[in-house]
Amino acid sequence: MTPSAGTLLATVSVLLVVALPGTAAASETTVADPDDAPGRLDVIAVTHGHVDDLLEHTVRTQRQWASSVLADGTLTLVFRIGPRFRTLDVDYRNGRLVGVICTDRTADGGGGLVRCSRDVTVTRPDRRTVSVTLAPGLLRRDLHRYRWQVVTQLDSGEGGCQEVVCFDQVPDDGRWVRHRL
Repeated sequence: MTPSAGTLLATVSVLLVVALPGTAAASETTVADPDDAPGRLDVIAVTHGHVDDLLEHTVRTQRQWASSVLADGTLTLVFRIGPRFRTLDVDYRNGRLVGVICTDRTADGGGGLVRCSRDVTVTRPDRRTVSVTLAPGLLRRDLHRYRWQVVTQLDSGEGGCQEVVCFDQVPDDGRWVRHRL
């Protein structure tokens, strides 16, 4: 029995997807978050994965918001690599979003920030989503795994916040999400 052209095409397509490196990320993980925070930066989900050799984290919110909300608000990814912390702040400066990643001087996350870098790509796929892409070496040389959290914050009157502070954290329970490379 000879396989049909459709069967051969499907088999070759599957083999190409499995065998070729590229944007497909086998270790992509999405962490959902409930509609639990007031204001425009209430997170609905955070996804981590890979784009070629780069790390990508995508934050999606419940509601739409203008990039300028981050002129006063905060969207921070906190990375934990062993006992050290790195923070990646997404800010609105000079009419565009920028990402700045820094190392915390102390192991408990309470010290000053040093070794800051702007070698982070920030994009807005749509009005509810921010995506950051960075080289693993910005977290640590010879990086094999790390853990992360996302924090957003708006003060009263900013970005639809009617509370004293509108705060969201993913995951809600404060645990760290593991990402193995």
